Amino acid sequence: MLSSRQVTWGLGLAIASLLVGNLFAITMHHGFGVPLTNGFVRAFHFDGEGNLPTTYAACQIAGASYLLWCAGQLRARNLWDRASWWGLSLLFLLLAADEYFKLHEGVITRLTRVEGAPGLLNGDWMVLYGFLGLFLAALYLRWFLRLDPALRWRFVIAGLIFISGAAGFELISRGVYADYPGAHGQLLIGDVLATFEELGEKCGMALFFVSLYGWLSRPVASSQISAAPAAQ
Repeated sequence: MLSSRQVTWGLGLAIASLLVGNLFAITMHHGFGVPLTNGFVRAFHFDGEGNLPTTYAACQIAGASYLLWCAGQLRARNLWDRASWWGLSLLFLLLAADEYFKLHEGVITRLTRVEGAPGLLNGDWMVLYGFLGLFLAALYLRWFLRLDPALRWRFVIAGLIFISGAAGFELISRGVYADYPGAHGQLLIGDVLATFEELGEKCGMALFFVSLYGWLSRPVASSQISAAPAAQ
């Protein structure tokens, strides 16, 4: 079984390798005029689809889904705990599919577009995901507060890093491209923002994965799923 340190180094090296490839791809495209359809550029470009960075991100999320399932199978105290872990496992599996197939940018956007609705609420996947996130936060709050404190805070940090990339840099990028319609993939600043966006997502998910893996690797007696129940 791999140690937490080995997993951390493995994920770190994978992300670093993808980042270097992406930087080379950006340099080739913007510095030397190599088209986005070029094999190497397409394979490593962070803002591309169905390429190595996208495949890695989807596999990383799917791996986290598996760890969540293991947590429910091995560390749940009761049926409610197990259902909570497995519910998150299913959610992460759906997120992995979304990451690879870009459902939030295609299918979800079209399904949520309503004729005559305000622009912010009309076909915007970020608004839909925001409402879903608030609903899940309320649903899981009690369960979350009963997690091992160290694991809970690592989850919080991982979530903040992930959201800063997925939502924060996405909003900035939208503002940039709003001034240059039809220029997607042609602006250097756009690719720089996409790099920070994807890097935040990958690093946040890596921290989540390593934290959960390390917690599951500890002896059961020293890694209780939740704090001890309050004295009656």
